Amino acid sequence: AAQREKLRPLQKRIDKTEKEMSAIEAEQAEVQTRLSDTDLYTEGRKRDLAELMQKEAELKVRATELEESWLEQQEALEELVNG
Repeated sequence: AAQREKLRPLQKRIDKTEKEMSAIEAEQAEVQTRLSDTDLYTEGRKRDLAELMQKEAELKVRATELEESWLEQQEALEELVNG
């Protein structure tokens, strides 16, 4: 029981990170769907395209940050479990 109490805060952080990762993945899928719209590549929609590409880049950066954080949290959890 004491071991579980020590792990609880870290497990909560891991759960939160995993939820954020899922949300980012969903946003990335939405952006990809919007980028697949051929109308987006017409002359009059250059700004929309640029904004979506910027959003895609930001999401990629955030996804990488979250993944790195998640890996660090998993390592910390493993260390606590294994001593």
